Amino acid sequence: MVRMKVLSYDSGSPNPEVIQEAVAVLKNGGVIAHPTDTCYGLATDINNEKALKKLYNTKQMPLDKPVSILVRSLEEALKYGEFCDLAVRMAGEFWPGPLTLVVPRKDNLSKTLNSTADCIGLRVIEEPVSVALLEAMNSPLSTTSANLHGQPTPFSISQITADPDLVIDVGDLKEHHKPSTVIHVEKGRATTLRHGDLFDLYAGLL
Repeated sequence: MVRMKVLSYDSGSPNPEVIQEAVAVLKNGGVIAHPTDTCYGLATDINNEKALKKLYNTKQMPLDKPVSILVRSLEEALKYGEFCDLAVRMAGEFWPGPLTLVVPRKDNLSKTLNSTADCIGLRVIEEPVSVALLEAMNSPLSTTSANLHGQPTPFSISQITADPDLVIDVGDLKEHHKPSTVIHVEKGRATTLRHGDLFDLYAGLL
C-alpha cells in the first residue's frame, strides 16, 4: 500500500506545479517515484551523496548494486561516460528509447553512485514526465525501478513497494513493456547484460 504523498499528473494536460513540487523534493535530497517509458522508477539527484544513500535505503538495495542515470541527450551523456564509436552509433540510433548503455564512467560522477563499478549506465527517454523533471532539474537523475530490491517491477502506484517521499501518478502503465535493454559497450565491443524490446534490433549495428 502506498503511504507517501501522491500527485496526479495528466500527460495530456501537463501540470507544471506537480513538476515543480517534485523538483523541490529532489533538490532537498528526497526520492521520488515517477513514470518512465517502461515502469515506475525511483529518481534522486545524482550530485547529492546523501540523496543517493537515501535511494539505496528506500529500495533496500545493497550499495554494490548498479543504478543507471537519465540524461537529456547524447551530448549530456558524454559528460559522464566514455563513449567509443560503437556506443555513439547505438545512442544515435536508439535514443531516446528503452536502451541503457553501460560505458566507462568519468571522474565527475559521485563515488557514492555505483561505488564499486568503473562503468555507468545511461539512458535518454522521451516519456514526458521524465523529460520535464530533467529539464527542471537541469542535471541527470538516477533511475531504478520503484520496487524493493528483489520484488516485482511496478506498473501502477499500487504495485510500488518502495517508500519514496513523493509519487507522480499517471495511472497504469502497459505491463507488456519489457525493461530496457542493457548493453555494455567498451572499446568497440558490445555485450548484452539484459534483454529487452531492442535486443533484436541493435545487432544490425555490430
